[in-house]
Amino acid sequence: EKPKKKGTKRQRQPRFAFMTKSDVDHLEDGYRWRKYGQKAVKNSPFP
Repeated sequence: EKPKKKGTKRQRQPRFAFMTKSDVDHLEDGYRWRKYGQKAVKNSPFP
């Protein structure tokens, strides 16, 4: 049961990583990143 749970979580991680990786291009925008709440944007028009 433990390995099965890890497998499901692992499958979900790459999907999220792919989304964030795509946003890396928009990192300069700082708008998408703010949505993820992973990185604090300084040049973001939104506080």
